[in-house]
Amino acid sequence: PAMPYTSYTALSTADVLAIKAYLFSLPPVSQPNRVNGIGFPFNQRWGLHFWDFVFFRNQSYQVDASKDEQWNRGAYLTNALGHCGECHTPRNIGFAMSTGKYLAGAEIEGWVAPNLSSEKRAGIGAWTRPQLQQYLSTGHAPGRSSASGPMAEVVEASLQCLSPEDVSAMATYLSTV
Repeated sequence: PAMPYTSYTALSTADVLAIKAYLFSLPPVSQPNRVNGIGFPFNQRWGLHFWDFVFFRNQSYQVDASKDEQWNRGAYLTNALGHCGECHTPRNIGFAMSTGKYLAGAEIEGWVAPNLSSEKRAGIGAWTRPQLQQYLSTGHAPGRSSASGPMAEVVEASLQCLSPEDVSAMATYLSTV
C-alpha cells in the first residue's frame, strides 16, 4: 500500500480524532486530482482486498505490561505514529513488512534505511542514549551519523518538533529492539 495504514491501524482513537480535527481545521485547497502514477499491477485497488487478507492485521497498540510507561510511549511513537518500520524493515515477497526482521534495515527509494536494532555492529546498540536522542531531534549525532534523503525530511518535518520527553521515550524503546 502507498499509504502506511498497516502502521496507522495501531493509532489510538484519540490520536485519530486529533489528526482528523487538525486536517478539518485547514482551509480547503482547490486543485484538480492527479492521475494515479502507480504502475500495474499495483494500481489495481481491488487487489488490496487479497493483500489485506494475507498480510494485514488490524490491531491497535497494546501496552506491554512488563515494560514501563516511557518504553511503551516510545514503542507507540516509533511503531504507530512514526511508522518507522515502513522504511527500516525489509519487505517480503508481497511487499509487506517482514515481521521477523522488524527494524532490521532496508533500502527505500535508493536510500539505505539502517538497522535500528540494538545489535552493536549492524544496528544502533553501540550508540549512547544521548547520541540517539540528538540524532532523532537534530538529524546529527557526532561520531555516528547524519540524516540525509528521506530521513532528513523526517527529522525536519516531524522529529525535531517532538518534546524532549517523547524523543527520550523513542530512544528508550529503540535501545531495546
